[in-house]
Amino acid sequence: MSHVHRFGPAALRPLLTFDHINAQLSLIYDHHIVIHVCVRLGAEPTFSFKQQVIRLQQELKACQDIDMSYRMLESLFEIKKSRISEEEFHTVVGRKFVDSFLDRHNDEVTSRWCIPREGGRMEVSRDETTRYRAKLDQYVVSKPTYTIIVIDECWFQNWSDAKPQLILAPSNATQGQQRYKVKHNCHLYTIMPAILLCGDILPPLLVIKRLTLDIEVYATGLRENEDVIIVHGPKGQINTLIFHAQVIDVLLPYVDSLRPNKLGTDQEAILIMDNLAAHKNVDTLEILRRSNVRLVFIPAHSSHVLQVEDLLTFAVLKGELKKTNNESDAQAQVQRIARIVAATEAATMPSRNRCSFCRANLVTVNNIGHLYAVIDELEWNARMNELFPAVAQ
Repeated sequence: MSHVHRFGPAALRPLLTFDHINAQLSLIYDHHIVIHVCVRLGAEPTFSFKQQVIRLQQELKACQDIDMSYRMLESLFEIKKSRISEEEFHTVVGRKFVDSFLDRHNDEVTSRWCIPREGGRMEVSRDETTRYRAKLDQYVVSKPTYTIIVIDECWFQNWSDAKPQLILAPSNATQGQQRYKVKHNCHLYTIMPAILLCGDILPPLLVIKRLTLDIEVYATGLRENEDVIIVHGPKGQINTLIFHAQVIDVLLPYVDSLRPNKLGTDQEAILIMDNLAAHKNVDTLEILRRSNVRLVFIPAHSSHVLQVEDLLTFAVLKGELKKTNNESDAQAQVQRIARIVAATEAATMPSRNRCSFCRANLVTVNNIGHLYAVIDELEWNARMNELFPAVAQ
């Protein structure tokens, strides 16, 4: 029978005796350091070899003016790097490399605290904005408030690393360049509410990545196709097929319900939306036109200023969702969906919907008991100053 010594699992190895620790550390460190470490180890009992090794490593690191390496621990106590916290090992080794790299390239590279990068703002065309205003004047002003519909998407995802991080950056990097791209965690949900200037909301669409829906989702009291419409999207996002189905199943039935009592057969409803590719499918646009739905697209890259739901609805929605997430960390599908739907309901109350339109310069006037849309010139000028700050309005 071979008497070769084999390393077993750390938890099965017997605890090191203090005499053994004292003798081994004395080979390298001064006597007073060895005594200090042993006393500290004895102050907090450990119940496995792995716990003992981790505590030994921590106490050595806490000592001032000494060097401690993992190779040293391996040789003195016959342990492997894997017996110590792998994460801690890479953290320390990575820090040493960074410090060494910075010492060698201190004139070119430095470490800076960087914040998560938000979506960049691209230039908005002045001509497109002028054309958009002309369409509002021509098609939206003086229309009944119940015929003006806005659709937009808001997606939710937990960003586990969305916090300031110390990152290597060029020494000449400006404050605005100190951003980093946040990684996706693949748990994506997209909600698409459709709100009206009169304050109403159509059943919102919720897109999830999972192919299956837990049976408990509707056990919470959600009414299918009334409180929310839940569909699967391969990426958890709105695509052409999903948007087309939402137009056919929700938007057009609402417009048809207005005819002929509230909206004449030949009168147009208004749909305002952004330039997402899924919104501009030729077949979907043709169906909308044949149904007397006038399409008004906001200028490209101007959602943060001119998109109705971006100006208030989604801010309230995400705020409500963050509050409920802080109160409960349950991540099951049923809890996540319930929180998103509850946040959507809180963000799309009639008064908030009207306020969202007001932020985007569309307000309501009462004319002999009938409510119509007009443009708030002060709000419009404020939006234009935000888009084109160099041009006085």
